[in-house]
Amino acid sequence: MIASNLHINPIEPLSASRVNFKYHQLTSSRLHLLPSQQRYPYPISSIKSITTYHLPSTPPQHPLLTNTTSPKTTNMDSPNPNRPPPSQSRSSPSPSSFPSLAQTLTYLSTPLTSLVHILTGLPHPDFPSCILAFHLLTVPQLDRLAVYYHQVWPPTPETGLYPVVMRAWVGRVYGDGEGAADIGIEEKRKRFGGFIGLYEEEGVCLGVGREEEEEEEEEEDAMDLDKDEDDLMVEYHRECLRGNIDPDSELGLWIRDMLRGAFGKKRVRKEEVERKRREREAAAAEEEVLAWMAREWEDVLDEMMRESRGPFVKY
Repeated sequence: MIASNLHINPIEPLSASRVNFKYHQLTSSRLHLLPSQQRYPYPISSIKSITTYHLPSTPPQHPLLTNTTSPKTTNMDSPNPNRPPPSQSRSSPSPSSFPSLAQTLTYLSTPLTSLVHILTGLPHPDFPSCILAFHLLTVPQLDRLAVYYHQVWPPTPETGLYPVVMRAWVGRVYGDGEGAADIGIEEKRKRFGGFIGLYEEEGVCLGVGREEEEEEEEEEDAMDLDKDEDDLMVEYHRECLRGNIDPDSELGLWIRDMLRGAFGKKRVRKEEVERKRREREAAAAEEEVLAWMAREWEDVLDEMMRESRGPFVKY
């Protein structure tokens, strides 16, 4: 072959604004494939002795040497107007398609404020940074957190210095708690959640028990109603007898009406509290009666079954 003795170097592309290729000296890419009229006008026997030569100013227009900037499109490469763009056909679903998933991810990514050590002021490295990390706490991590924040038994002087005191399941030394093996991870997580403020109490969600507390407060206010009314009315009449207040004057009538109105509202509230208390007692009594009737009915049925069998029982 003619080109077997030539020193062939790779072709280096240049920018499209200048020329398509740059040819070095003694370089002719695949020269043996060129037509005979486009080959160099040197005799074949003298090709080995050639040291330098220059290619023509116009590069040969051969398919193997030309850089076609606009290749011929085929039927497979031609765009189909009916075919959707790849970005539309393979587009990922938007978060709005799954609203429940978006809400769940938002809830799980809610950040948590770190609880610091009462003496050092530093949080524990295992303290959860978000809701998801809290639900992924392991048993060893919960035990280390309890010891780090002094929630141990017997309690230390620092145990009560935190906003919430947690029921301890470990001792002062890690792994030395009484009954620590009997408490599951869910119970430990609930206690720690109440300790860091995720719950109002350990394992009790926020808002639970508020209705009972309000009813107790109303009952306490109703119990103090008679005492307040008597004291204020006695004071009012005493001032009237002293002459400081004229009961028939505009001021005296206004004070009397105000006291009666205020005590009237309190009396209505007292009656409402009393009515609720009677309803609760009646409901409890009704449940107790129903439970008693159910027990009696079961006893009667058992007795009737025993009597109906008699001495002859088929086995």
